Amino acid sequence: MKKKIKKLIKKKKINFIDIYLYKKILKIKNYNHLIAFLYLCISHKKGNICFSLKNLKNKKIISKNLNTSQKFKNFIKSLIQENYISKNKYTPLILKNNCLYFHKFYYAEKKIIKFFKNKINYKKTNYKKINYKKIRKILKILFKNNKNIYQKIAVSLCIFKKITFILGGPGTGKTNIVAKIIIIIHKIYLIKKIVLCAPTGKASTKLFLSTKNNLKLLNLINFKNKKISLKSYTLHKLLKINPFNFYNNINTYKKKKIKIDLLFIDESSMIDLTIMKNLIESISKNCKIIFLGDYNQLPAINFGTILKDICTKSNNTFTSNTKKILEKIINKKIKNKKKSKNLINNNIIFLKKNYRFKKNYNIIKFSKIIKKYKKNNNKKIKKFFNNKFKNIKFFNYKKNNFYSKMIEKLSKKYKKYWKLIKKKSHPIKIIKEFNKIKILCVLKKSMFGTKIINKNLEWYMIKKKYFKINKKNTYKMKKNFWYEGKPIIITKNNKFLKLNNGDIGITLMDKKDKKKLKVFFMNELTKKLKKISIHLIFHFKTSWSITIHKSQGLEFNSIKIILPEKNYKILTKEVLYTAVTRSKKSIEIFSFKKIFIKSICKKIFRNSQIKKKFLK
Repeated sequence: MKKKIKKLIKKKKINFIDIYLYKKILKIKNYNHLIAFLYLCISHKKGNICFSLKNLKNKKIISKNLNTSQKFKNFIKSLIQENYISKNKYTPLILKNNCLYFHKFYYAEKKIIKFFKNKINYKKTNYKKINYKKIRKILKILFKNNKNIYQKIAVSLCIFKKITFILGGPGTGKTNIVAKIIIIIHKIYLIKKIVLCAPTGKASTKLFLSTKNNLKLLNLINFKNKKISLKSYTLHKLLKINPFNFYNNINTYKKKKIKIDLLFIDESSMIDLTIMKNLIESISKNCKIIFLGDYNQLPAINFGTILKDICTKSNNTFTSNTKKILEKIINKKIKNKKKSKNLINNNIIFLKKNYRFKKNYNIIKFSKIIKKYKKNNNKKIKKFFNNKFKNIKFFNYKKNNFYSKMIEKLSKKYKKYWKLIKKKSHPIKIIKEFNKIKILCVLKKSMFGTKIINKNLEWYMIKKKYFKINKKNTYKMKKNFWYEGKPIIITKNNKFLKLNNGDIGITLMDKKDKKKLKVFFMNELTKKLKKISIHLIFHFKTSWSITIHKSQGLEFNSIKIILPEKNYKILTKEVLYTAVTRSKKSIEIFSFKKIFIKSICKKIFRNSQIKKKFLK
């Protein structure tokens, strides 16, 4: 038994904290119980909320003892007899529906299920009080030329539902709807406090910027006279989650409830179990919550896939009661493919029509191929490998000197960028030119990771004399090598400098301050420049290439995707889908054919009971 545990430690599947738990605190002596606990720890590190004990039958370590169903039942009975496991009591481990939980995660999942089921129960709302005539008049003003029925349904759902899920791929108009929802809900309910949120700082500022511009274009609300507050935060800032203060994060019930009338949460696929629990506990009962997102994209880094678990089985199908109400508002019949019995379907709407890729429809086609791809279905993928899709190119790794040719090709894309630096043109022009192209990697380490690719790109650019190394243009500070034109990405929030994690800046010569190197950041809201000295910035990395996780929620004109040489666990369908949908015009992918196909076949699956509870 000790040898098997040592192997798990060497593979980094188990920590010494897990061993301390089973030895000192839980004092597990039974071999089968110990294996069950260790697999719970392993699955928890993969992002699972719980571990299904039925999976132990497939494991070689324990399969001999659990061959028959009677033996499996006896095994579960023996587990419940232990002091540290129960069904509902306050014990370190909880066993429910043949799934093993840590105490904290079981009660967090239970709270989330209760919250959504209470809010979604449509029978409690008084639909007779809805002023249909007033809603129709406002909808006519908001949707003059737009004939998209699903957008009208999305707006009308937000009027009489406390919680709504507006889902769709990139370019389907999720963020453009936000302004229309604010106007219609304000005119009916006279709301005052509106908050726009997202898991990252970049996504929240982008949402705030688009809504503010759309509200100006519509020109139906005057925010100064009406005293309406429109603010944007990250979810951590709104909920006051401090990663360093663990005690504060657990005891959220002691905090005062945040009084908000209307809350929008963008990129909601990135919300994990703990953030959703904090959101439920801290927001007032009367608040309307609208989730925006695409569950096909990358899930949260930590635990669970909550948006995917709630929304997977719904496809614009409503119950008869809500269907009648929507038809009254829109004055059109809604065609349901199937009659739905689940109440959750009444709160979910999928936006299908794409506005971003009207000219370049191939990117939508390619993203759909990735989304719906199954094994041994290579007809459509062969077209991609043969470069038959316009503006989408595939480069195979099998050719000789491929790595050096790839770096050469990528560095040539920045010729215009270097020309603008040599001309000493305005920093805003340089930043805009740099943001047109983005190199995306899956990994940080390895030959095809961000660290080594950034170094190789720098080395090639120095070799080809894209920029000169002089005493004036370059500066060495400890491990960091600074030069004019070096792009950086911030990796940690800085309150004093007002820099967020994910902000991209470019080092340029400051003409006013005795020609010293400074990092220039452009504010997307005001389009004003902010320059900070090199000596004040500490938490950063060079950003010729960034990870796909960092790019989530951003858009670029052209994208270059670099996949690793091996089939890593990180390579999944969701990773490639997020990377492809970041592009507006063109995509270039550098990979082996086998690795690309294997990664499309893999899906991220995280075990939880949320999906089963909503399907009942």
